Amino acid sequence: MPVMICHAASDKSATEAEKKQGGDKAMGRAMTPQAENAISQHRKKIIDEAVSALAETKNALRALDEKKTEEALAALERASGKLNIVLARDPKLALAPIDIGVTTHDVYATLDTIKKAKEQAEEYLEDGEVQKARVLVRDLASEIIISVVSIPLQTYPDAIKAVAPLIDRGKIDEAKVAIEVALSTLVVVDHIIPLPLVRADVKVAEAEALAQK
Repeated sequence: MPVMICHAASDKSATEAEKKQGGDKAMGRAMTPQAENAISQHRKKIIDEAVSALAETKNALRALDEKKTEEALAALERASGKLNIVLARDPKLALAPIDIGVTTHDVYATLDTIKKAKEQAEEYLEDGEVQKARVLVRDLASEIIISVVSIPLQTYPDAIKAVAPLIDRGKIDEAKVAIEVALSTLVVVDHIIPLPLVRADVKVAEAEALAQK
C-alpha cells in the first residue's frame, strides 16, 4: 500500500554482498510490473493543458528578460487560457499534475548495522539533534518514491493574472519577481511504495506457485 507525503551501508563480505545483489536483481525484475503500474497510473493523471500553462509562464519570464513585453503578455494570456480550460473541466480540482519523478532507495546492510543506526538516531533525538537523526532514519528506508509535481489551482491562476497589470505599468522587475514567486509555488507530493512489502508480495506469489507444483 503506497504512502502519500505532501514535500546504504553494508557490513557484509564481498561474497555475501554479491549474493544479495544477485537476489535483489531477480527481485527487482519480479516487482517491476507493480512499480511500473503505479508510475503509469500517476503519469496518466498528468494534464496537458497544465503542462502547457507552466511552459507559457516560463516563456513569459524569458520574454521579460529580453525586454519583449508584448510577447510576455501573450504568453501569460495563453497560460491563463490553458488553466481556465482545466478549471472548466473540474472546478473543484486543487492540484493539476504536470510531471512525475521516480527515485528508488534501497538498504544493503545487516540487521546489526540497522539496529546500531536506529539506536544512534534515538540518541540524537534525545539530545535534540533532529537533523542528524533524520539523516540516519532516512538512510534506513527501502522504498520507491513517486514524486508528482502539480500546479496549485487555488493560487497559481490568480498569481499569473496579477502579472499583466504590472507589465502594463512598466514594472518589469516586479513582474518578473511575481512570475518567479508563482513558479515557486508548485506542489510536490511523494507517493511512497515500501520495498519490503513489495518483496513480501513477490515471495508469497513464488511460494504459491511452488505449492501448486
